[in-house]
Amino acid sequence: MSTVDGTEQRVLLSKIIECDAHYPTKQAGGFTIDPKIYLRTEYAWYVVLRPASAYARFFRRAWTHHRIAQTLLSAVAQERQVCAADMLDDINTPPPIQDLLRPTFDALGVTVTEQELITTDMVSTMLLARFLRSRFIQSMYTGLLVPESPSLPPRRKQRKMPCDPEKRVLQHKNPTCVTPRVNAVAQKLFTQALRVAEMPTHLRDAPLEVRKQRVHHTDPTTVEWDETSMTIPGHYERVVIDGVTYTVGDIVIVEPGDDEDHRRAMNASSHEARCLDNELADTKWFCRICFMFEERDKFGVCHKRFHARWLQHGSQTLLQEAAHSRCLFWLNSCDDLPLESIYSHCNVHPWICGEPAPLDDEPGDPNQFFIGPTWDHVNIAFIMVSPEQEDQALMRCAQGRPCISCGLLAIEEEMQWRMISSNAIVRNGVACHLHDFVYIHQPHHDVLGIGQVLGFSSDESGVVLQAEVQWYGRFDVVAAKHHTYGRAVPRDNRRLFQTGVVTMVPVEHISGKAFVASPLSPQEKEAFILEDDRFYCDLWAESLWPSSIDDLEVLPAKLSIVQCNLCMSAATEATLEREHLLKVFGPLRGLELFAGAGGLSTGMEMSGLIQTKWAVEFSPAAARTFRANHPDTIVYNQCSNKLLEHVIQQVHGGTPEPLKSLDHEDCQELPSLPLPGEVDFIYGGPPCQSFSMMNHHRRSDDIRSTLVCNMISYVEFYRPSYFLLENVVGLLSYKLDVDPQEGNCIKMGVVKFILSSLINLGYQVQFKVLQAGQHGAPQGRRRVIFFGAHQDVPLPEFPLPQYAFPVPVHNVNLPTGEVLYPVTRQGAGQVAHQCAPLACVTVNEAINDLARFDWTSPHRLLPATNKDIKEKQERLAEGIHQFAACRSDSGNQLPGFPGPVAYAQPPLSRYQNWLRTGNGNTVLYHYTRWYAPGVVERVVNIPVRPDADHEDLPAALRKDYLYDEMGNTKKGYRGIYGRINGDEQFVTAMTTIAPNAKGGKVIHPDQKRILTVRECARAQGFPDKYRFLSSNEKINDVIADQLRQIGNAVPVPLALALGKAVGKAACAQYKRRERQEQMARVLSPELVSEE
Repeated sequence: MSTVDGTEQRVLLSKIIECDAHYPTKQAGGFTIDPKIYLRTEYAWYVVLRPASAYARFFRRAWTHHRIAQTLLSAVAQERQVCAADMLDDINTPPPIQDLLRPTFDALGVTVTEQELITTDMVSTMLLARFLRSRFIQSMYTGLLVPESPSLPPRRKQRKMPCDPEKRVLQHKNPTCVTPRVNAVAQKLFTQALRVAEMPTHLRDAPLEVRKQRVHHTDPTTVEWDETSMTIPGHYERVVIDGVTYTVGDIVIVEPGDDEDHRRAMNASSHEARCLDNELADTKWFCRICFMFEERDKFGVCHKRFHARWLQHGSQTLLQEAAHSRCLFWLNSCDDLPLESIYSHCNVHPWICGEPAPLDDEPGDPNQFFIGPTWDHVNIAFIMVSPEQEDQALMRCAQGRPCISCGLLAIEEEMQWRMISSNAIVRNGVACHLHDFVYIHQPHHDVLGIGQVLGFSSDESGVVLQAEVQWYGRFDVVAAKHHTYGRAVPRDNRRLFQTGVVTMVPVEHISGKAFVASPLSPQEKEAFILEDDRFYCDLWAESLWPSSIDDLEVLPAKLSIVQCNLCMSAATEATLEREHLLKVFGPLRGLELFAGAGGLSTGMEMSGLIQTKWAVEFSPAAARTFRANHPDTIVYNQCSNKLLEHVIQQVHGGTPEPLKSLDHEDCQELPSLPLPGEVDFIYGGPPCQSFSMMNHHRRSDDIRSTLVCNMISYVEFYRPSYFLLENVVGLLSYKLDVDPQEGNCIKMGVVKFILSSLINLGYQVQFKVLQAGQHGAPQGRRRVIFFGAHQDVPLPEFPLPQYAFPVPVHNVNLPTGEVLYPVTRQGAGQVAHQCAPLACVTVNEAINDLARFDWTSPHRLLPATNKDIKEKQERLAEGIHQFAACRSDSGNQLPGFPGPVAYAQPPLSRYQNWLRTGNGNTVLYHYTRWYAPGVVERVVNIPVRPDADHEDLPAALRKDYLYDEMGNTKKGYRGIYGRINGDEQFVTAMTTIAPNAKGGKVIHPDQKRILTVRECARAQGFPDKYRFLSSNEKINDVIADQLRQIGNAVPVPLALALGKAVGKAACAQYKRRERQEQMARVLSPELVSEE
C-alpha cells in the first residue's frame, strides 16, 4: 500500500471478513452516504485509500464504479434530480484538500466520461446492487442495450430525462474563485476547495517590526508621576512604573478584572472566543490611556488612576473563530483603572484607513497588534468614528479629561431627549418645533398617527412633558370603511384630511417627523410626495373618524396649513442639494453580481442615485430578461468565478482566452469587465438554495455556500466605496463544518466570514434583517442585508420601516449572547416598536385592477350541476372570463390572456399607479400554466372566501394523504389549495407556483384560479412594463422560467429603499468632497500668468 508521505510498504492482514461501502447515516432532514470503502478483519476496520503503484491499474476500474455509485446514491439520499452532465460534474470534482480521500483521487487521476456511465460492467454493478429499483436511477439508465434483470418487475419504456439548462443554474459547477486575502479568511472556516486567483506579489506584507516591551508580572514596586507633566491639578500626562514611562494616548495591556457585562464575560470564556494563535488575546485586556489622575478615597488614601478607553480582541466580538489574531477593535465604553493594573505597553502597528489589514499568517511575538474600527455591540456593526465625530465628542468632555467614549455617550443622550427652547425639543435625534407635523405612536395601533404641534406643555421645572397636537385623518381609512373597495373611490395612502380634533400627547409618544403640504396642482403634489414621510392634505372633517365619506369637505382657505418654515426649508434644501450633487458627481457606478432578472437593480436605479453599468448572471434566461429591461447595462451571461479569474489575469498582464456568453443563441465573445477604479458599488445576492430554510436537506459542505467568497473577492479586486449583500435569513443559522469527522461546526459561519473578510479588506460593515413588507411590497419576505463601506466614507444606515407590516421582524440571538434587533423608528432593543407611517400594501391594492377570469372545471371527478352552470353564467355576466386550464380541454391556449390585455379599471391604489407608470393601457403575462384535471377541479371548487383551503372541498375531491388517522390536516399541509385573503398580503414569493404543494396558498382572492405570472410579478414589485424572457421552447418550461426569475428576485420596493439608503450615504460623501475641494481652492496660491 502507499502511505500518506508517498512511500510504499507491505501490510499483512488477517482474513478479510467484510467489505463495506456507501454506508448511510441519518441526519436532520435526510441521509448522508459515506464515500469511503472499508475492510474488516478479525481485529480492526481499515479504510481503502491510495493504492500502491503496482496495484493502481487494477484498482482504477473498481474505484471508478465506486465513485459513480456513490454519486447516484448521494443524489437519491438528498432527493436531487440530476442528469448525466450533473453526475459527471459531481464525480469529477475533487474532494476538499482536507478530505481523507483527496490523495486517492489525486493518485488515480481518473476522469469519468459519459460513456463510462453506461458500460456493461457498470450497469451490471448497478443491477446487482439493485440500485435500478429507484425510479430516479431508472431514468438515468433508460434505453441501455442490456437485458432487464429478471428480478426486476417489467416497466414501461421511459424517455431520458431532459437536462433543463435553467435548472442546472442552481447547481454550482465551476470551482469557486477567490482572491488571496479573502482566501486567508476562508481557509479558517470553509472545508471546500477554493481556486485562488494569482495576484501580484507586492500585495504581501512586510514582517511586523518586533519591539520587546517590559512587562509587570506582579504589582509594580514604584508608580511615580512625572511632575513636569501636570495638566490641571491632580492630572498628569506621564507616569513612570518601575522605570517604564507611560504617556496619555498610549495603548496598554492590562491585567483582566471582573467584567460587569456578564454576557461579554461569558462569551470571553467560551471555546468559540479562544484565539489559539495569540495567547495575550485570551489572558489580557487592552485599552488606551485617555488621562491620568490621582484621587483620595474616603479614608484619605491617595490612589493613582487612569481613565481607559477599552479595546477588545476580535475573537471576543461576533467574529469569534474568524477573527484576525492581531486585530483589536475600539469599544464605546471606558473605565477608571488603577495604574498598577498595567501589564505592559501594547505594540500597535499602523493600519492605514481604508487599506487591507496585514495577512494573518506570520507567527511571532504575540505582542504585535493593529487597531480596526469600533465594535458596536448594540447595533451589531463594525464602524469608523469620523474625525468630525471625534471632535464633537471631545467638545463634550471636561477640561483635562478627554475621552471619546464619554463624549459619544453624551451626544447619544442629547439625541435621545433634549430641550432646545420652550417651543422646541429633540426626540430620538429629530428636532421638533412649533407647527411641525409629527408621527404619534398610539397603543394597539400599527400605523402611526399624524398630527401638527400647536404648542408644548411643561412642568414646574420647565421640562416639556406634553405636546398639544391637531390630528389629521387618513383618507384611505374612510374610503375603505364606507365604500366597496375598487368601485367608487381609488385609494391614496398619502392623502390626509385636517380635523378639528386637538389633544395633549405625551412627548414620549412622538415617533419622528412628517411633512404635509397643500399643493396647488397635481404635478406639484406628485413631485412633493416622491420623498418618504411626505403627505398632502386637501380635505377637512370635524371628526377623526367620519361616519361617511360624504362628511369630508374640501379644505377651506381659512384653514390653510401653517408650516414650520425652518424644517420645511431644510427639507427642500436637502432635496435641491442632492440634485446638485448628482449633477456634479453623478450616480454611483454599480456592478451587480448574481443579478437574476434584475429586481435589485430595478429598485436601485429607481432611486436615481445608482446606475447599474455592469451585471453578471449565469442563467441564460435571466440574463436575457435583465438585458431586455436594462438596455444600458452590459450583461455578462457567464459564471462569476470565470469572469473574476479572467479579469485578474487581464489586468495583471496575462492574455486569457476570451469568454463567451452561455446563451446558445448568442454565444458571442463577452466584453472585458471594468477596471479597478471604475466601480463605485458592488451588490448582489449569491444563490441562496444552500442557506434557504425551504431546503430541507441543507448541508454544511454545500459548495454553493462558497459563492459568497467569490462575491467578496470582487470587493478585494475592485475596492469599491460601497458593498451590499442580500440573502435569505437562513444564512444566519447556517453552520460551517470545520471538522466533519469530529462534528465540530462554526455557528453563523458564513456571517462571520462576511464580516471578517470585509473588515480585513479595510471596510466598515453591519447587517440587519429587513422585511420587504415594511418597505412597500405586498408580501412577507424577510432578507438579511449586509452593508459595507470603505473606512473613509459614511456607512449607509438601514432604511426605516415605511409600512406597518402585521408580522414583526423578530430578534436574532447571536453566538456571543448579543441580540440583533430589527430596524425601528423609535427606541432600541426590547422597548422599541415597529409601527410605521403607512398601512401595508394588500393583495387587492396590488392586483385588483387586472382583467378578471376563472378556470373552468373539467368535471372529471364531480359531474356538472345546474348550480354550477348558473354560477358560471352569472360570473360571465359580471365580466369574469372563463378559460379551460387543462391542456386537453384548452385547444392549446394558455389559461388567461397569452397576449396583451387591457386593464379592467383605472389604477385603484398608489401602488398600482406606480407599477403602471410608462406601460400604456395593456399588460402582458396575465396567464397561468396548465394543470392536471384533478388539480383544476379542486381549485375551482375552493369556496370564494378568504383563507378557504382543501379542508373546505367536497369529500369526493379531498386527498387522503393530507390527513392523519383522526381526519385532521397533517402538519405541514395546512394551506394547500389555499385562497389568499385580499385584505392581507401574499405569502413569500416562491420560484414555483402550485396549489397542490406545500406553501400552496396561491388561489386568487375572488377568482377561481391561481395567481398569474403578472400577479406574481406585482407581488414582487416589478413594473408592468417589465418583460420576462426564457431560453426554453415548451410553454410550461417558459412559464417555469418566468416564475423562477420572479421568485428569486429581490422585491423591487425593498431594493428601492436600499438604493435610497446607499445614495444618501454617497451624497454625504459627495458633500464632504465638495467642501474639501472648495477649501483646497481657497488655500491654494493663485497662479499669475505672465504675458
